[in-house]
This record gives sequence, structure tokens and C-alpha cells, in this order.
Amino acid sequence: MKKILFIFSILAISIASFAQDTLTLADTKPISTAVPFLAITPDARAGALGDMGVATSPDIYSIYWNSAKYAFLDKKYAAAVSYTPWLRAIASGINLSQLVGFYRLNDNQAFAASIRYFTVGTITLTSATGEELSAINPNEFSVDATYALKLGENISGSIGLRFIYSNITGGFSSGSFDTHPGIAFASDLGFYYTKDLTIGGKDAYINAGVFLSNLGSKISYSSALPPSFIPSNFRFGSVIGYSLNDYNKIAWGIDFNKLLVPTPPIRDNNGNIIAGTDIENMSVISGLIHSLYDAPLGMKEKLAEITISTGVEYSYKDMIFGRFGYFYENPYKGNRQYLTAGVGIKYTAFSFDFSYLIPIAQISPLDGTIRVSLGVTFGAKKSKVKTPESEQ
Repeated sequence: MKKILFIFSILAISIASFAQDTLTLADTKPISTAVPFLAITPDARAGALGDMGVATSPDIYSIYWNSAKYAFLDKKYAAAVSYTPWLRAIASGINLSQLVGFYRLNDNQAFAASIRYFTVGTITLTSATGEELSAINPNEFSVDATYALKLGENISGSIGLRFIYSNITGGFSSGSFDTHPGIAFASDLGFYYTKDLTIGGKDAYINAGVFLSNLGSKISYSSALPPSFIPSNFRFGSVIGYSLNDYNKIAWGIDFNKLLVPTPPIRDNNGNIIAGTDIENMSVISGLIHSLYDAPLGMKEKLAEITISTGVEYSYKDMIFGRFGYFYENPYKGNRQYLTAGVGIKYTAFSFDFSYLIPIAQISPLDGTIRVSLGVTFGAKKSKVKTPESEQ
């Protein structure tokens, strides 16, 4: 167990230091995708842990982080809602909402579904001379369904399907340039491992998780433009939990995250490619393959595209929770670096979670981002699950 955590820690340090020391701002650029709302953390618990969640103990919000965890969630029914005012430091009216539900089919199988809705409020379109043309209300949503199955005493797997709808132009057209809402379909695949331990005579556990999400079609908004990649993603990580005594427990974990989207090429002032590969007309399958190795600056740039999340969760009587986290993104790939903190309260069947974000690398539109989540669970426990936070 100590070896596993040591390896994860060394991997995090290596990715952060090697990529940062060998890249230059002039040679790199962040990866961008359509429907970026799919990559926004929707719930407050994970938001307080530095956007970490692939291997944390199972909760109702697992559909976003690793739906395989649902096989170890020991309630019969559960439902939750989350709300995030987004980029509130620069604008109002932008928000992300999520509604998720869970149902246990039997001791080994579970089903969950969710709806995520993102809106930016009202936008007024104007002509080149400043004349008001029309007002639109851009919005996007996804509808998800997932099935989780225990594959053994300590391991589970899951598969999920997703429908994505994106209306960011309101159907606005100008001359021969037409626009329309974008539609895409995607799938998820997850695996989760949990093992109870004893450390110094105290109860403990170790979890590990792997989750591939948004593996699906491109999305198009106009017949005049090529379709865009959606944020296909690979996430893996581990968590260790330890019971300090009968009332106090603590868990620490780390996630690594990599977009499975090809790196944009480097172009000269005339738009000609001087390094890398043209990705504009690349297929989804080719994009997944190229995302693993084909960057203009080689493997050092690929390492720079991995983000790192780490967090600590403290619980008292499995009722009161304190959480802290840190998120790291390479300075040449977006430079999102921030601290997070939050609290959680669970009383009988009800739970409340809150998180707050503090940027540390630069002035950021994410400054002051808050998330609020409310959950409710029903039904008696089906089996004993020793992960201390699994009843949230």
C-alpha cells in the first residue's frame, strides 16, 4: 500500500516538474473542445477535494467521477441536486445544475441516471456597427444513464451512455452562414477497486479507480464549419482512508486526468503547420490514438497535458466533514492552479455539501467559485461496506 502511494506521489512530482522545465509558452497551447461544460465539476464534495473523485468512497455523485463506484453504494435509493454559479467573478447568469438519481437492483448491480444543464443567461447579438440584431439564450445539457456491476468482492465495473445537446447560437444565421444546435452521443467505462486494511490496529482501506468518459462522436454547429471534438477523458487515481479512533476518520487521495483529444499543431503567421498534425478533419478514433502520443513537442508536451488533483477529507462520526484540496495544471497548458475547501453535513437520510475555490497562480475568472449539493438516501443497507464516507 505504501509503495502504491509513493509511486503516485513521485508520478505527480515528475509530471509537474519535467513538463514545466522543458516547455516554452511560444511552443504550446491548451487543448480546447466543444461542450466544455462536460468537464466542469458538478458537485460540492469533489469540488472541495481539488476536483478529485475517481477513487473516493462511493456517493450519489459518482456518475460524473467513476460510475463503477455505485456497485458499492449500500443504499436502496438515492437522489441529489447540485448547483454551481460559474465564472461569477466576471459575469452573472452563468450556472451549471445537476440532478442525479440512483437505484440498487440487487446486492451486485446498480443503476443511476443524471441530467446536467448549463446556461449562460441572455446574450444580445449586434452587427459590426453595434446595431442590436437579436437576443439568444445559449444553453447545453446532457442526459446520462449508467449500469454498475460487482465483478468480485473488491472490484466493480460500469458502462454508461450519454446524450449531449448544445444550443450556443440560438439558431442565428447571417447571409449564407447558418447555425444549428449541436447533438452528440458518448459513452463511459469505469473500474473501481476497494480493499479493507488494518494499519497499527486501526481500520483502514485503500481504493483505486479508472474512468474513461465522453467517448463519442464529434459535434457540429454549422454546415460551413468542421465538427469539433467533445472532451473525451481518461482519469485514474487512488485514495487511502484511516480511522483515527471510533469517531474521527481521514482520507487522502490523488487523481491524474488527461483529455483524450489531439494536441493542436503549431502554425506560422500564415496559418501553415510547422509542427504537429492537422486535427481539423481527424476522425474520433484517430483523435483518441493521436491524443496519446502525437504532440508538436513530443512526450514532454503530452505530460504537460495531465492535470493533478489531490485532496484530504476528515469526518467526525460520519456526520460532519471537512475537506481541502489542490488542483494543478501546467502553466503552458492553461495554468489553472487553485486551492479548494468545503464542508459537509449528513443527518439521517439527508446530506448537504458546500465548496469554495481560491486561485493561487494568477488572477482567474474561477475566483470564488462555489458549489452547493443536497442529497437524500432511502432504504436499509444491503451489505456492510467499510469505507467510512460511503453513506453520503
